[in-house]
Amino acid sequence: MPASLAKTLPVTLGAVVKSIAGAPGQGGGMSVDYTGPSGDASVLAKVVVVAAPPRLVEKRITFSPPLPKHLSQAMANTPTWMEDTMKVLVRPDVRV
Repeated sequence: MPASLAKTLPVTLGAVVKSIAGAPGQGGGMSVDYTGPSGDASVLAKVVVVAAPPRLVEKRITFSPPLPKHLSQAMANTPTWMEDTMKVLVRPDVRV
């Protein structure tokens, strides 16, 4: 499946996601800010999938609007054995 996705989606390896925010002025999508090999960048998407340990997501990604407190607390309290690994899949509609 990853190989078929890579054929149809732009892929940026080595990028660190900094924030995910609602972008209501952009048709209700999401804005993802990240630092990639070429520096800081953003991408707008209708859907964002974060595949990472919950504790890592809670620690390293800023959400706007913020996640509900009970969800943030549950994520922070979830033990993980691969805390330093994260994958984010974004289907961009517009680059900013």
